[in-house]
Amino acid sequence: MKMLVRALRPDRGGLSAPAARARRCLHEIQAVAALPEHPHIVRYYRAWQQRREFYLQMALCENGSLASLLRAAARRAAAARAAGLRASAGTMSQGHGRMKRTCSSSVRRRLSL
Repeated sequence: MKMLVRALRPDRGGLSAPAARARRCLHEIQAVAALPEHPHIVRYYRAWQQRREFYLQMALCENGSLASLLRAAARRAAAARAAGLRASAGTMSQGHGRMKRTCSSSVRRRLSL
């Protein structure tokens, strides 16, 4: 199985103190480590600290991130909705033509009486 190592850098970014960011990193590692093993959760293997950085080793998801999968699903759903709207619009325009012809012929019959 392929592994992913994620670096958590408490000394970068944010306006909070480095100690607070380090506590947040430790909290994230503890939260990930506490997750039960499940087919829908990325598997956690280990974590360590080296110098001022924390590292989190997890299973690699080869099908991309959840965000990319959700974006692709949203694009497919939008394309399906657009195709349905185009089909409905085509049906409605055909029905409108028939209705117009029917109304026109009934008006002509009334006028000719």
